[in-house]
Amino acid sequence: MPYAVDRFSIEGKGKLTKWNQDIGTGVCDCTTMCIFILDVAIPHILGQVNAALMTSLTGMPFKEEDLMVLGERVNNLARVFNILAGLSRKDDTLPDRMGEPIKAGNSKGHFISKEDLAKMLDEYYQVRGWTAQGSQRKQS
Repeated sequence: MPYAVDRFSIEGKGKLTKWNQDIGTGVCDCTTMCIFILDVAIPHILGQVNAALMTSLTGMPFKEEDLMVLGERVNNLARVFNILAGLSRKDDTLPDRMGEPIKAGNSKGHFISKEDLAKMLDEYYQVRGWTAQGSQRKQS
């Protein structure tokens, strides 16, 4: 986690989701590493190790921050693919059970309302640089 978050707050979740997707994609998916290593085993050096790995594999110099850019590009490309396949904001949703209050445990009574999800999607799209409908803005 790049910073502390309140797990019950909806604010900041779009930014955190983008970070999580980009780092997971750039550091693990693109280098074919198991995400377990990012989350548990060696998170403090994985970016540095994988940057060296990508440099070795491609012959192009990679720095740790380049892996985040790589992850962002892959996630944007996946979004374009999904849009061309007919998916849109209406498809960016959660299973119905996420809208039902949790029955027991430390999260008892909490749920994600459709309104809260819409606010989180707005933030996520904004952080990604996408339109309010979830498509990419034209680059000038």
